[in-house]
Amino acid sequence: MRSWKVFAALITLLVVAIIGVACGSGQNERESGAMDASSVSSPPSATKSLLEPTPTLVLPDICGSIINAFVEAMPDAETLAWVSNQVVTGTITQQLPSVKVQESAEIPHETIVTDYVVRVGGRIRGTPLNTVRVREPGGNVDGCVQSAPIEPSLSVGQRLLLFLGSPVKDATEPTYYLTGGPQGAWTVRDDGYLVIPDPRLQSAYGGMHLTDLTKLLRRSLEAGRPSSPIVSDTGVSLKQAPLAALSP
Repeated sequence: MRSWKVFAALITLLVVAIIGVACGSGQNERESGAMDASSVSSPPSATKSLLEPTPTLVLPDICGSIINAFVEAMPDAETLAWVSNQVVTGTITQQLPSVKVQESAEIPHETIVTDYVVRVGGRIRGTPLNTVRVREPGGNVDGCVQSAPIEPSLSVGQRLLLFLGSPVKDATEPTYYLTGGPQGAWTVRDDGYLVIPDPRLQSAYGGMHLTDLTKLLRRSLEAGRPSSPIVSDTGVSLKQAPLAALSP
């Protein structure tokens, strides 16, 4: 009887052991599956994305570069006068230090410019001013040089007839670029006769006295806006830039 009880107890222990082994194996498989699913579906670490370099905008190096801006040439002095906000005679009294500016939001880099102070001696049209500043592209800022070969060479002491375009925005003093680039600055000799850097205009007006050219330009402005396409598109009204009063 005792041996039967012992045998039954051994059978019971064997069954319990087999069930325990089976349950343990199922648990391990579930844990292994959970680990595999975690390793496959886990998102990439946020720390890695934070460590990736941020793209940067590389701007061009302007030092040593050449400015080749497009400038529309005017066919004659009358057109130059009509598309200018100021037409004055004067003498350059000062060359200011060159500076870097960014005058257009469309151009994502700076350019170098140089301003010249001009003491106004006479005015044909525009706002009455004692001095104006003429802005030329190019210059030297701490050894960084940018050049504009097409622009006229200005220097202190020059007496000039100036055709000036729209005022430069945000300038602290009345500042203008030349109308037509090199066409916008005519040298007035000591005897009052004109020397013009543009060959075509020089052939038409070179050797003319400033007094005679002033009369010619006034007659053109007084006659009303011409019908030429250039003046129709970019001409400046006499209300915006009036004729100067004649001296008594």
